[in-house]
Amino acid sequence: MEIVMTPRSWFACAAATVMGIVTPAGAAPPAASAHHSMAGLHADTRISLPVRPALARHQKQNMREHLEAVQAIVAGLATGDFTAIETATQCEHMGADAPGFAERAIAFHKSADEIAAAARRKDIQDVTANLSRTLVQCVGCHATYRQDIIGKRSHDRLVEPFIGSHH
Repeated sequence: MEIVMTPRSWFACAAATVMGIVTPAGAAPPAASAHHSMAGLHADTRISLPVRPALARHQKQNMREHLEAVQAIVAGLATGDFTAIETATQCEHMGADAPGFAERAIAFHKSADEIAAAARRKDIQDVTANLSRTLVQCVGCHATYRQDIIGKRSHDRLVEPFIGSHH
């Protein structure tokens, strides 16, 4: 029996994937977040990502842009607008010096590139699966790292081992 999916049913599948109700094959389910584990009763054990205030604002703006991209991808899925989906995946930022953070950022961007590739093929199922994989990257990163705003002296102490011998 062949299953025919309408744009509405694909949107429902995409929404279920985004909300974490379903996870496509090959994608790890998102870890439980603080929202689901009696937030406030447990210490925040995520890895500290020490950043200056300007970088913190920049990263938060990037995160808002990522959410806007996800919104545009889901809207493109709902309307079958693969050009909008591909356009929404174009992004050029991220980076920090916490262990593993850069690797996660690269994995995030590679998974977003797969959304664009699927959109070019007009493959709605692959767009949806790759969107889910990308969101798994988002959830995993936010579950692992937290921003800690630091002052100039703390920043200088952190970077001194890397630049001290170059003075």
